[in-house]
Amino acid sequence: MSQQEKLEERKIRFSTPDNWTLIEHIGRMQSTNPLRSIKELVDNAIDAFARDPTYAPPEGKIVRVEIGKNGGSDHIKVVDNALGWECNTASGNPDFEYSVEHIGASIKKILDQYRKARDEGLAIGQYALGLLSFWALGNRLTVFSRCCLPDRRVGNCSRMVWLRYNREAGITDNVESPPELAKNSGCIVIIDELEKARMGLVTGTSLQKYLGRACRSSLMKTGVTLEVHDRGKKFTVRPMKYEGTHFLIEKYHTKGAFGDIELEIYLFPPAVETDEFKVPIFARSARVYDDITQIEELNVYPWNSKKVYGQVNYPWGKIAPSRNAFENDEFLGAFIDAMKEVTEKLSKQIEEIETRRRKWQRKKFYETFEKTWQEILNKLPEEWQRKKEGQKKKIEKEEKKEIESGPIYRLEISPQDTQVQCRSVQPFTVKAFDRNENPVTDPEMIYYWKVEPVGVGLLTRDQYRTCIFQAGKKEGTIATITATAFQYLEESGKEKTVAKTASTNIWIVSQLPVKPPSPPHGDKPPIYDEYPLGDEIHSKFVSSMNMVQINNQHKDFKAAEERGDEALYRYINYCYCKEMAVDRWKDLTSDPHELSERIADLLAISDLAFDWKSLAQKRRGRLPRSQLKQ
Repeated sequence: MSQQEKLEERKIRFSTPDNWTLIEHIGRMQSTNPLRSIKELVDNAIDAFARDPTYAPPEGKIVRVEIGKNGGSDHIKVVDNALGWECNTASGNPDFEYSVEHIGASIKKILDQYRKARDEGLAIGQYALGLLSFWALGNRLTVFSRCCLPDRRVGNCSRMVWLRYNREAGITDNVESPPELAKNSGCIVIIDELEKARMGLVTGTSLQKYLGRACRSSLMKTGVTLEVHDRGKKFTVRPMKYEGTHFLIEKYHTKGAFGDIELEIYLFPPAVETDEFKVPIFARSARVYDDITQIEELNVYPWNSKKVYGQVNYPWGKIAPSRNAFENDEFLGAFIDAMKEVTEKLSKQIEEIETRRRKWQRKKFYETFEKTWQEILNKLPEEWQRKKEGQKKKIEKEEKKEIESGPIYRLEISPQDTQVQCRSVQPFTVKAFDRNENPVTDPEMIYYWKVEPVGVGLLTRDQYRTCIFQAGKKEGTIATITATAFQYLEESGKEKTVAKTASTNIWIVSQLPVKPPSPPHGDKPPIYDEYPLGDEIHSKFVSSMNMVQINNQHKDFKAAEERGDEALYRYINYCYCKEMAVDRWKDLTSDPHELSERIADLLAISDLAFDWKSLAQKRRGRLPRSQLKQ
């Protein structure tokens, strides 16, 4: 006989020498999140209504979670008015014995009414492990239950007590009913001797929010009213309502005979807390994954970008015994492959909406930008305005006469004796003249501004030719603004300082008198747009179009865009100020110092005139209908 003929294969059935070791291991696996453990008990309570779809208690289907924190009697209690624990048909009492002796093999898999309810999403349980979730909450589990008998009578009350790490559960029949079960069937689950560190995470608010997300599907389908009572406060749990732009695909077919994936995804959710930017995965009504990114292959954009939330339901997925993952089988593989295709379609829809939103947001900014600049120009002193072509004196350089101005003789502040609205901004400019009324433009001249009385407003750029006054909030105040100019001269080898002062009054009023809009001093501010220009050009002015072109390919533009709309809008304004000053002053001054001062003045004035943060604030949720149709 050959060696190969002597080989014999034996079949050995898997088993465990000690069932308790396996139960203890599963119990520890359940002990992770106290909120999730309470949700497991709530799921069991909701499932209890599914045994008879016609069952309708007069007060409605109610599940109540009580958080008791009173020193030594801290407890968690889950109460329902359903049909009670699965009934022992022989005795009419709750069949606690079956549940204790069949952990991991739920009776819900055997009963036809439960299988039908699970297929319809009205029930969840199938592994008989939810009871072990009390290990994450406390040391002792106590269950009271009264069954609703086939003739609608209510049976006797039974009690089961199980201490964590105890191999046996104590069951007592025909005990006195707690007040909640005095007249009706139902079940009461009490966990006490609580874990203090973990129970610190459980509050009425946190549990209401968590159950509103985790039990959303079952609450919507079963019509159960879920309440949380925390130290005298009542919180009604309502299924989480999704907002935002709906993802166009609601159902996606997997390849092969692996079923459909139901999608309820919303794009660009409103401002909600960080932990709500999630897409949990359900198998019917059972929450399997808290977030889709827990699957490594799907921890990609946009699922991990906080731009989407909602839920995914894959009824065909097989839930692992741990209840926090799918079994690694062909159904999971088909689900992942299909979700990768969904991811591509979702990314494309997000990109299209973001493009439309950027155009819409930029359009709103353009409108505000041009309107505000028109107001800025109307408030500027006369000397800032563009001179009309017909009024410009065309003098050749060789014909220009150099007029040498003397020392400063007087100062003039513009505007004179003006009204300023509370909390608004008004620029003031000082001009210096010599005895012959020639303007004095000395780049080394020093200016100093002050306002009296102190506290009526704030002065900025108070050491420049143009200062900016920001009025306070107290109306009816009269203030005086004073400008002093210092000029340093050399006469006969000696240094001499000339100082001149001018002042004007300011009336701070609650509201400026309503006047018909006055025409601008000069022409309207130039429009602007974004154009690709040379690599080293930030912007340029096109006089034939009266347009400022901003180079949207410049590295500084792109850097500002990456930092957000507020930084980008400020950058656009900087380029705009530069082109405005150069266009209006390049033919009126040959002094680079004065031109740079004009640019700095415009930057300071416009920076105070705009509320950049509000302009950059994106509106969440659905775009205007006109934008959605594009």
